[in-house]
Amino acid sequence: MQGSSEISVKPCKMIGKTDKSPQLHMYQVPLIQFINEEHELYQLAERINWDELEQDLSEYYCVDNGRPSIPIRKIVGVVLLKRMFNESDESIVDRWKENPYWQHFCGEVNFQHRWPFDPTELIKFRKRLGEKGMERILKLSIDLFTERDRGEANISRLNCSGKEHHFSYRYQTTEEDH
Repeated sequence: MQGSSEISVKPCKMIGKTDKSPQLHMYQVPLIQFINEEHELYQLAERINWDELEQDLSEYYCVDNGRPSIPIRKIVGVVLLKRMFNESDESIVDRWKENPYWQHFCGEVNFQHRWPFDPTELIKFRKRLGEKGMERILKLSIDLFTERDRGEANISRLNCSGKEHHFSYRYQTTEEDH
């Protein structure tokens, strides 16, 4: 058509919301009733400003358009756990459903018996955020690591097997992401 202009619309997802005051369900077990508040992952989750992180990363999402995404705390929590425990995309979601501390770290209220999401969502998330967004998550993990060096926390022993576990913070795009 002559004189018409094409408008390019970028597909996007709405930001998934985490319920700030969830209702307890009769047949679900609240995590807070059986996890130890002294556990390193519980302590680490309490030190992270999840609201600020969600605000920072919300620029990569639409506010009112598209299918709601996975809540930012849940997927960022899984990304952090993946790096801390050196897991693959598939193994992190498998192990997540077995570990109440991991679930609490990612913002769950009740124990879940299923995957938090499909492992391919991690690839989509890394692509969505790109290098700049993943650098924000890297900065968060470095800040937490720096706190440990100052003696404020001991997060080098996050491995639930009881073995000392030191983790590296590498946020690189892999071939599977492309």
